[in-house]
Amino acid sequence: MSGHPLTVGPDPETLEKLVARFRWSAEHECHGYSPLYERFALGTAEDRELLALAAHRRPGQPPANMLFGAVQLLLLRDASHPLAGYYGTLGGRRRDGNPFPLFREFCLARREEIARILETRLVQTNEVGRSAILLPAFALVARRTGRPLALLEIGPSAGLNLRLDSYKYDCGEAGRCGDPRAALELSCRVRGASRPPIPAAVPPIAWRAGLDLDPVDPRDPEATLWLRALVWPEHVERAERLRRALALCEADPPRIVRGDALALLRPLAADAPRDAAFVIFHSHAVNQVHGPDRERLAEVLAGIARDRDLSRVSAEWLGGETPELDLTTWASGRAETALLARYQGHGAWIEWVGPTA
Repeated sequence: MSGHPLTVGPDPETLEKLVARFRWSAEHECHGYSPLYERFALGTAEDRELLALAAHRRPGQPPANMLFGAVQLLLLRDASHPLAGYYGTLGGRRRDGNPFPLFREFCLARREEIARILETRLVQTNEVGRSAILLPAFALVARRTGRPLALLEIGPSAGLNLRLDSYKYDCGEAGRCGDPRAALELSCRVRGASRPPIPAAVPPIAWRAGLDLDPVDPRDPEATLWLRALVWPEHVERAERLRRALALCEADPPRIVRGDALALLRPLAADAPRDAAFVIFHSHAVNQVHGPDRERLAEVLAGIARDRDLSRVSAEWLGGETPELDLTTWASGRAETALLARYQGHGAWIEWVGPTA
């Protein structure tokens, strides 16, 4: 191994964890879904120099997503390197040969830039397809309360899922929803025998806001370039969906407050109108939070619920075989939690297991 300062670490324990994370990503996230990233993840797991580079990511950040996102960010800025030919999101169509040597060469040639990206960025995959997963949970809350919704999102990034009433939805046999004139349609296949409660119209939203450590301004091309970099190379349709959602959000961006949810969630919650059904939600954000802070978050939410009725919609992948959609409802300070669905992480399908009313 070379003596370059970016290749000195990590320590053996960190190295072992990184190897496990890259192998897990290859087997569970990428297999059958992104052949290119599967190859990169397996190759990186066996390469000490690339592992040393990946170790520069901030605590709690998934190393594969960060490393691969940093590489695509640089390719989006300059696609002249032959590696770009393997990225459908960059117009590439190459499927021949083994692209890993090109990936390794690119990473080591640009390691100072990649390290800076890893040290300063967060995974902020603002996957608008998850709005189709969140929709039936919000519909349940609206139906049960008979009130418009007040939505507060933890980790909204650019706020694309806060604007879920800007889209139309096609959930197959479960139904269609939204304004047929909407510029963006989200499709979600339904698995299993049960049908999610897709409403005829998106529930009215009386108020919306978000809390994020590093909000993304949908009007800032450099900021949104990072969101584009986090779309996987084969997912050209997702990239186009992101582009359309950003254009809609740019015209009317939601209010997003910069800061730590543990410190600011309660004061921001006080702004939500009392005559609306208050929903705090998050999607693939709490998975980046350490265990003790997850417990603190639960305590903050319980504290808010002592003052008013509250619903928590959680769409997260916290260790099971697939991500899960949960609904926790507090009424008069008492909490009840129900598993509503299992789903594909980017919203391609949903398997409903919860109540329909």
